[in-house]
Amino acid sequence: MPYKSVLTSEHKDFVCQKIAEFKQNNEIEKLVLERFGVRLHNEQIRRLEDKKHELIERLRKHWIAQISKVPIMQKRVRAERIATLYNLSDEITDVKARLDMKLKILAAAHSEAEGKTAGSLGNVYNTQINQFSELDDVQLKSRIRSLKTEIIKQAEQNRLK
Repeated sequence: MPYKSVLTSEHKDFVCQKIAEFKQNNEIEKLVLERFGVRLHNEQIRRLEDKKHELIERLRKHWIAQISKVPIMQKRVRAERIATLYNLSDEITDVKARLDMKLKILAAAHSEAEGKTAGSLGNVYNTQINQFSELDDVQLKSRIRSLKTEIIKQAEQNRLK
């Protein structure tokens, strides 16, 4: 499929939106090809970014505002869900599987407390329980540390059995 030299307004708007969403140029090229069947040059994207800078900034502000409305994007919600998963893992009857799950959840809690990506917890269900909704960030980090201590104690007890 040949590269398109002139983009329609729809193509340009779509590319600007993806730039605003912090998509990489190669990702934008792929998305445009999938959606419109149009091949773009990397240079076309860079020119659009320079030319439509103000539009992209407006789109970006709107996009960021929308993201902040998604519950899982809130640190407190993620910490609550991690704590919930930890509590739910007590229902796993196989001791090794329960310990493995608790350690994965602990790693996610540690990553969240450190501001890193938590990664995959595997096949677990996210259930939101607002038991910590009144806690501030410091209190939530303290709760995560106490969960870590509890997991370590349980692991030591299981090793002694």
